[in-house]
Amino acid sequence: MGDRRFIFWFNVIVGPLVGGFAAYWIASSVLGEYSWCIAGEEHCVREWVSALSGWAAAVAAGVTLFALYDQLREQRRQTDFVLGDAKPTLTARHPQDRLEDFALRIVNWNRVSADILRVRVAWSNVPVQVGLKEVGLGDRTVGINMDPNISGIVRIDGWENRSDAPPFGEIFGYVSAVDRSVADEEISVVFAVDLFMPTEMPRVVTLEAKLNMAPAAV
Repeated sequence: MGDRRFIFWFNVIVGPLVGGFAAYWIASSVLGEYSWCIAGEEHCVREWVSALSGWAAAVAAGVTLFALYDQLREQRRQTDFVLGDAKPTLTARHPQDRLEDFALRIVNWNRVSADILRVRVAWSNVPVQVGLKEVGLGDRTVGINMDPNISGIVRIDGWENRSDAPPFGEIFGYVSAVDRSVADEEISVVFAVDLFMPTEMPRVVTLEAKLNMAPAAV
């Protein structure tokens, strides 16, 4: 991994520098002595090469800046994870091969707790409504009012002890089509879960996950 990273950065940084130096040397030395103009014309090869070398340097600088930005973003993500500032994640699946039901798993990688506020449909290929069955926090089940807006405080603890597995919560429910004429079609749903996180600047975090489902009978 270290050798591959060294080769990558060598090509990104050293390559454009060498290319730019070569273009500058050609424009300033060789073409400085021989303008290579066609008789009767004002625009010479020297001017064209000089202009192209400027564009090449600009493109090389843009590629380098993009690579540096991507590297800084990855370092920021790793730093957030180490410090406990990482964002929770959401995954969607079918529980026990029931295609009309869904299970949303929220893993809290952050050191502060996350309160589940509501479950909603961010997008679907047909109009649907969501019904909730229960919410599980680790090995215990929390009662809810069967409404997508969670009643009371359903809190996923923060990941303070990094030697243990991160805390998680699971939301179980079903999806039904509003229009009965499309009740036999496969439903594609993007679920959204809103979490309240009491960080230094309290905020609501929205997580999304996609799942293909069979509509529940209503």
